Amino acid sequence: MFGSEGEVRKLLESMNRHVPARRPSLGQLLEMEEPHYVGKDGNKYLIRREELELIASLLDPWDSDRIKLPIVVMTDASEGGMWKVLGKLEVAVVSQIVGRKPEFEDRMRLFHPHVVELHNKLPTATTTMFSP
Repeated sequence: MFGSEGEVRKLLESMNRHVPARRPSLGQLLEMEEPHYVGKDGNKYLIRREELELIASLLDPWDSDRIKLPIVVMTDASEGGMWKVLGKLEVAVVSQIVGRKPEFEDRMRLFHPHVVELHNKLPTATTTMFSP
């Protein structure tokens, strides 16, 4: 159907090359002259300062060193066609951006319209990750 498990794994790895190798905190990004993270592919991905300031405005000041960016929106194969965001602070931000209460404090399912709205408001401060 889709090939061997190894082929599927390679496909997912290639689709996720942009995913950060390490996610810096909001506080670290705000201190950078050119806010960015480095993907697993070694490329530098810029995050717009306006997006960082929006995220900071949605959180308590002491959370800026605790939230890691970009916010990763992952496929959720267990739910068939939905997406998910993990992390207490990440969920708090996403919930406020899309105007939807999360199911759990540290985990939130998203439907396609929510993902579109999130990416429209935070195009450089979010990234998408595909998982089996």
